[in-house]
Amino acid sequence: MTSRITPKSLHWRAAFACKVLSLEPEELWLQRSATGWHCYRRFGAGAQAVIECQTAAEMMAFLRGVSFGADPR
Repeated sequence: MTSRITPKSLHWRAAFACKVLSLEPEELWLQRSATGWHCYRRFGAGAQAVIECQTAAEMMAFLRGVSFGADPR
């Protein structure tokens, strides 16, 4: 049995990454488009693109890496 990556699980992982990075939950968000998944971080009055992934699996791998490699200081 394979596990499916859902938008809900991606958003949960993004919220977890925010917690590990000591960011407010609104500072990091995901957006789905025709070209894939995009991760943005609030930057001043706008937003800064962090990464663009073609598949949900790539985005999940990125968010896991951010969570595991984050320095909480």
